[in-house]
Amino acid sequence: MPRVLSVLTLALTLVTLGWLPATATVKSSNVSCGNNACSEIWQFTCLNSKIVLGRVRDTVGADDTLLLTMVGSAPTIFKGTGETSRAFTPGSFSDGAVVGNFFTNQAFTISGFAVVTNLSNTDSSYDLDIFCEERDGPTHDPKVFKRVQDD
Repeated sequence: MPRVLSVLTLALTLVTLGWLPATATVKSSNVSCGNNACSEIWQFTCLNSKIVLGRVRDTVGADDTLLLTMVGSAPTIFKGTGETSRAFTPGSFSDGAVVGNFFTNQAFTISGFAVVTNLSNTDSSYDLDIFCEERDGPTHDPKVFKRVQDD
């Protein structure tokens, strides 16, 4: 039941925000693969936040399936937690993958990793959107948002 409430709260938040907050920074990259699934790893840190939300969008081609996995590394309460979402429709963002707690009245410095994986046997260019939501609703860009590895 808490998972359902989290999803409903996220949906309401995104509708209220018009999908992208005014301050959202979208980073672009590509994942080139042979017969193996390939991944790129991004690091994020959000100050004074209750959640971090990430989405991925395939920007080229019509045959790619991208997977976004968000994993928390700090604080301890969020370490090893996270979600996964898939981008099926080229040009459209995936559903959000979240690290954090919608229902807390506390603010945290949330750090973690976003892993973008190409599940198709193709080259794929993509956009990655990560933003932070404060405990009282406003959103902001992560303090840290950088690619740390590509394969």
